[in-house]
Amino acid sequence: MDKPGDRPLHHSTKGFINPEPEENHPGPASWTRFFIGRLRYAATRQFMTPRPALKNDGRLIHHNPPLDAITWIGHASFLIRMEGVSFLTDPVWSLRASPFSWAGPKRCVEPGLELGSLPPIDFVLVSHDHYDHFDAGTIMYLAGKGATFFTPPGFRKYFDRMNIKRFLELDWEESAGFGKITVTSTPARHFSGRGLFDRNRSLWAGWVVSGKKKRLFFMGDSGYFRGFKETGRKYGPFDMAILPISAYLPAEIMHDIHMTPEEAIQASADLQSRICVASHWGTFSLSDEPMDEPPARARKAAEKSLPSPSALWLMRHGETRRW
Repeated sequence: MDKPGDRPLHHSTKGFINPEPEENHPGPASWTRFFIGRLRYAATRQFMTPRPALKNDGRLIHHNPPLDAITWIGHASFLIRMEGVSFLTDPVWSLRASPFSWAGPKRCVEPGLELGSLPPIDFVLVSHDHYDHFDAGTIMYLAGKGATFFTPPGFRKYFDRMNIKRFLELDWEESAGFGKITVTSTPARHFSGRGLFDRNRSLWAGWVVSGKKKRLFFMGDSGYFRGFKETGRKYGPFDMAILPISAYLPAEIMHDIHMTPEEAIQASADLQSRICVASHWGTFSLSDEPMDEPPARARKAAEKSLPSPSALWLMRHGETRRW
């Protein structure tokens, strides 16, 4: 067995850990209160009528030759065209972020684009294995269309079950080329697991996508930590950073693993990004803050901390913007 000094700090004997110590240690009582609150929400509001997404006519998406553009599908799912390639981040098209079709967080906004309306996808970035970021049905559909998947370590077991061969696991700071594009895995502060007995058996990560002219950063989920500044120093500045702004209450549970809107804006500054795209809000209700609170707080933070309020993009579901 490896000695602790023989492996990276984020590796453990059973899986993976966050190198920075946790600040909060919620006990069983905190988790019980949280889950009871989530069940109460599901019983009263989960089945609300979905709000319509912006109707996307696909002109920018299917433009030939392709234009550099970004489309918000919902939550952490984006379609990105960059320097001749098309890729997706954490693609989830299912109705629920759950292992069950009949229970679990339900979409309150339909996907911003139908799966069948996608252009050919070159590759997919997966940040971690939680159900609101790694959706087996969507993954299998994209694999059938020939997409390649980039994931952190620990995903082979999932792809083996789905009989998917075109994937590459990259540990933090490892890179791989895709044509003229370079994809790099970067540290994040989160956790993993899809069941009761597999916590932290796979890793979580952010992603840098570097082309000849542009650089993009994507983070699926993370608490705020010094790694953003280090990633900005190593790989920045960035033309665009996609950062999560929601799922931060109750703080005693969420602080170490999710960012507040203000922390996301600070992370964008740490990354030296020209544009901050807000993600992980307005699609699934996963925590206790009102669903319209994160964008309002992000706007106020951007006015104080970003060079211009226009540097923050709060996109509509289904919206496409050139960049």
